Amino acid sequence: MDMELVRNNYQVLTFDSYNDDWLDFVISCRRGIPVWRDYDVVEGGIANDRVFNTVELYFSNLIGKEEALKRLSFEYPNRQLCLINQEMIDNNLKFVEFVNLSEKGGLYVSGK
Repeated sequence: MDMELVRNNYQVLTFDSYNDDWLDFVISCRRGIPVWRDYDVVEGGIANDRVFNTVELYFSNLIGKEEALKRLSFEYPNRQLCLINQEMIDNNLKFVEFVNLSEKGGLYVSGK
């Protein structure tokens, strides 16, 4: 998928870090507020175990926003794309190839 093309033609919300805007967006979604509906793609960090724990503590009012953001500042975002608009998906997401993986010594390696 050509993200530059998508960014030029669709509504894309990008979070470059676990920041105040990211936290507000995630909490709104957790509360059932469909803030994602204004976008065709949402791109940003996922909530892995450590990030999820911090978000959960904040969502449950066990820590404040400042403490949550402080904890999140130590995390490097693992990126994800949430593709929301079916037309955007149909027009831009294309199959390129598949790679067989096999386990060798506990690691998965390309079959190429």
